[in-house]
Amino acid sequence: LPIPRWEFERPGGAEGWTAAHDVAPLEVRDGNLFVTVTGGDPYIVGPGIAVDATEFPGLVFRAKATRPDGQVFFGTDAGGFAPERSRAFTLPADGQFHEVRVDLRDHPEWKGLIHQLRLDFASAPCEVAIDWIRMLE
Repeated sequence: LPIPRWEFERPGGAEGWTAAHDVAPLEVRDGNLFVTVTGGDPYIVGPGIAVDATEFPGLVFRAKATRPDGQVFFGTDAGGFAPERSRAFTLPADGQFHEVRVDLRDHPEWKGLIHQLRLDFASAPCEVAIDWIRMLE
């Protein structure tokens, strides 16, 4: 099976990612997905997937942000997005792109089929540019 990945190479092509809460409509340009945070609980949601957690131990993405850090949520057969199905990540706010690896193989809820991903970012004011998102191999 191909590795689930989102490259954001086509202008206007958010590849199924949506502005779910406290973010402006997503914009794809110059090979990046741009997220403009508008409130205190910002997150974007990925398209539906069916990924075996034993084949993919987490996800990796390349991004830059004007405010630091964030959190990944994931939905499984056991349930949708919830604090017990999440993990914080470190994203420096230095204006430079960073590769962020979120290893979930030791997470007690990372099992069975993963159905959807969600990325939460710092509250407003915050701008995020995502170069790509991929499942870890």
